[in-house]
Amino acid sequence: MYANHQCNITQLKSMADSFLLRTEGSPVQQSSGHSGNIGQGGDRRLRVKMSFFGRLDPRSFHAYLTSRATRLALDINIEVSESKAVVYVENVEALIGALEMAACIAPEDCLVSEWKVVEISER
Repeated sequence: MYANHQCNITQLKSMADSFLLRTEGSPVQQSSGHSGNIGQGGDRRLRVKMSFFGRLDPRSFHAYLTSRATRLALDINIEVSESKAVVYVENVEALIGALEMAACIAPEDCLVSEWKVVEISER
C-alpha cells in the first residue's frame, strides 16, 4: 500500500468531486459484492517516512500531529518547518493511514497542499 505514493490537494479534490458526481442524489448503499480492501488487511507492520508540504505553523502542526499520534497509540518522530513536515512512524499500515489522513486535514492555521509517503521497511 505504501510502496511510494504522493498526492496533491488538486488530485484529492478531483477524486472527491468524481465520487460526488457518481453518488449525488442517490442514497449510499452497502454493496453485496466485493468492495475493495475496506475493512480488510491493514495489519502489515511497517515503517514509513511521510512528508507534508504547504503553509504550516510549526508549533501548531507539531502539537496537532503529536496529539493524533497519541490517540492512535503511535510513536512518531516529527521535524516541522513553515513549509514542510517530515514524519517517521512505525506501526501497522491501517494506523499509519489514519495518521496520514489526519495530517492532510491539518489544524485550522495550516494548509497541506501536497504530501508523499515512502515505505522505509516492512517489519
